[in-house]
Amino acid sequence: MVLRSSFFWVVLFALSFVACQDEELTLVAPKIEIGTPESATESICAEDLVRDCAYDFGSVPIGEGRFYTFTIRNPSPVALNLYNVKFSEDTDPAFAIEGEVPDAITASEGKEGVQITIKFVPTVASVVSGTLIIETNAVNIEEGENVFIQFTGGGEDLGRPELHISPPECNFGSVGVGVEAFCSITVENVGQRELFIEGVSFAQENPAAPDPVFYPGGVLELVGIAPGTGVSVVLAAMPQQIGPVTGALELATNDPERPTATVPLSVLGASAPTAVAKIAKINGVTNTEAAPVIRPLDDVLLTGEESVPGTEDGYIATYLWELTEKPMESSATLSTPDAMTTQLQFDSANGTVNGIDVAGTFVVKLTVWDNFGAQSSNEATVTINSVPSDNFHIQLSWDVDANDMDLHLKRGTANYCSSDESCYYVNCKSTSFMGPPDWDNDGAQASAGDPVLDIDDLCGYGPENINIENPGDGEYTIGVHFYGNTGCDTQTESATNTTIKVFVNGGLEAQYDRMMNANDDFWEVAKVQWNNGAATILPIDSYQGNWSCPSSFP
Repeated sequence: MVLRSSFFWVVLFALSFVACQDEELTLVAPKIEIGTPESATESICAEDLVRDCAYDFGSVPIGEGRFYTFTIRNPSPVALNLYNVKFSEDTDPAFAIEGEVPDAITASEGKEGVQITIKFVPTVASVVSGTLIIETNAVNIEEGENVFIQFTGGGEDLGRPELHISPPECNFGSVGVGVEAFCSITVENVGQRELFIEGVSFAQENPAAPDPVFYPGGVLELVGIAPGTGVSVVLAAMPQQIGPVTGALELATNDPERPTATVPLSVLGASAPTAVAKIAKINGVTNTEAAPVIRPLDDVLLTGEESVPGTEDGYIATYLWELTEKPMESSATLSTPDAMTTQLQFDSANGTVNGIDVAGTFVVKLTVWDNFGAQSSNEATVTINSVPSDNFHIQLSWDVDANDMDLHLKRGTANYCSSDESCYYVNCKSTSFMGPPDWDNDGAQASAGDPVLDIDDLCGYGPENINIENPGDGEYTIGVHFYGNTGCDTQTESATNTTIKVFVNGGLEAQYDRMMNANDDFWEVAKVQWNNGAATILPIDSYQGNWSCPSSFP
């Protein structure tokens, strides 16, 4: 009887052991779930966290990127193998996987999962789609079955960023072996949306050298470029032997028509002198940046003192500076084009002023000769991108230097000659007897919310600029008065082409041109509706004659 009882318990234990083994085999099989980083229960999959999976990016401006991150979870104590995570061949190229995808999800990662980020950058104004395929060894889907996630999104045509590079290549010319030379290019956005430089690299050089011949002349930053503006990129070359070398700068951008751009680079290692042009000082302060921030009216001193003769016993004997590019409305010239240093200058009511007169791009070229008469042939240029620093910047310029044109800005329903609600030459200069109006009501004049007129140009081409660092919400109206030729008594006034440029947050948002005919003509240009740091500009283009401010303030 004892033997039978013992046999019964042995059989029962064996069956229990086998049952436990079967249960463990079921539990340790890898599984897959699609979730979100924010929640353990949310999913873009409608069934069983793995089927009927879909995500819609909605409407996205063409050229702009949107991102969506989901998680692949493994609710089991063994690794889930990710054999392949890819988009199907018929997926629109607007969809892409951002970053690396792991080969497996370990047990320790299982509950939280790994994050997968999908990037959507539309290039067309229509709805497009893509299918993400996830191939694994999960057992909670049929053998041979994959997880599919359907992505959709639409492109909205709000204009696009448009990349323009000037000059399109950098030919450093003849540069002495072991001598550093510089070349400046301007990367501009001539489109309607913000341009992003998403990647910068240098291509392989020919012939290859132990050290790079081409490299950044300063910090190469990945930046956003507002419409109508540009940034300077300074490149350097140092030949290591006599002879030609070629290479290229490569840019990745969000311009849908030009997602990649190549700037060819070339230099000839030689014994000719090498011209080196740099920005030495800004407003009297020594410059240490390759591409410093420069604003309208900044005083910029250029120097060629680092130019290098072609021979050890030579020296630089002659300098020649040339202003090769400037905005159409600029009247800037060079103060001393044949000296080692020079400055940009322009004529104003206060005489000749050292400084950048308007916003925009200026390019200055330097050529040098050594004491043996050898001439530099490298492209030594300085590119100056003058960008307003105030969030609201209005620029007036004209093309007849005998005329006195006045810029007016009013807010709300006030008239253009109000002492408190308008800004013009009588009340808005820093030297005005009553000082600029206090529009932000902080008790201080010329503070962040107040308008300031920087120059009242009585005889010249302008500019006259009204700036507000941080405008308050409300409506502003821009006007131009043909005052006459008070500052140019020996000259006769005449019809002039007048240009207004409106910059918002550093970017050119609007430009208006009109021929103004005679003394006391008035042009009401546009309204600017400012709301929470953004501006809506509405053209008016109203014109009248026989207009003037009253003799006293209203």
